Amino acid sequence: NSPKNPSLSTWIFLFITKMAQKITFQTSKIIKLNDFLRKELPFEVAKKILGLIDNNIGKIDILDSQFTGHNISVILKVFNEEEFAKKIHGELMNYVISSPRAQNNYEVPELYSVLSSKYFKVIWPNLSERLLSCSPVELYTYTSILGTTFSSHDNYNRINLFDESRCSIFMNWCEQYPDKAPPCLIEMIPVIEMTNGKQEFTNLAKEIVFKYGNDKIILDKLDIKLNSYMWSGSLIPMYEGRINALQPLLGASLNEVKKWAEKEIDYFERAIKKEKELEEEGWR
Repeated sequence: NSPKNPSLSTWIFLFITKMAQKITFQTSKIIKLNDFLRKELPFEVAKKILGLIDNNIGKIDILDSQFTGHNISVILKVFNEEEFAKKIHGELMNYVISSPRAQNNYEVPELYSVLSSKYFKVIWPNLSERLLSCSPVELYTYTSILGTTFSSHDNYNRINLFDESRCSIFMNWCEQYPDKAPPCLIEMIPVIEMTNGKQEFTNLAKEIVFKYGNDKIILDKLDIKLNSYMWSGSLIPMYEGRINALQPLLGASLNEVKKWAEKEIDYFERAIKKEKELEEEGWR
């Protein structure tokens, strides 16, 4: 989607994108672009490339140009460019909610992987603000890209935005926006992790539930997460794991949380009984 009369910098930008594509996918001798940048690309040249991309933000659909997101990711990974990272993230946020291709564009999670690991402090203020203003559909899109729609980490998401080491940052965000931030996080974060072969709630999930579990929306979202999983074989071990994870919630100070945990445990106990009957009858 180039403009009708693209500027010289736009043509150069598109040319660089094509050249980077050729560099990355040479058939006779494959060269990793990040190694190429470190060893062969002078710093000033890289700065000029960044400038060309920067100048074209808003003028062309940068992230719709194949391999551009990948090339930007590599440059951001190799060099320290906080201001550029902030601008690219602004473009990325708009792309995520405006393009129907965003969820299937592998370059989007690749970009977010770099941004969340190296530039988290740069992107979080704007990202957290955007998440609070999302519609339900937009939040689902962000969840599928940044978090997980399942109860635990899925194998397709390597972004790790919601790293447990940032727990205090997210809880501070919840304190600032107690009506919106906790439900938003519960929808996006992994809530279950495996510890020594046992299912447990993640620290962030526990902190949110113990503090804000009197909000029915949070418990409803948590219920959906607990019943969204990928599993093979007998379901009995999975259900038993859920009960194990729920046990600590019986000691919560919020009565709503205790009652909810009791209800969930009862549900999974009945599910185990039903599953055993099906297995005995040969239906499993």
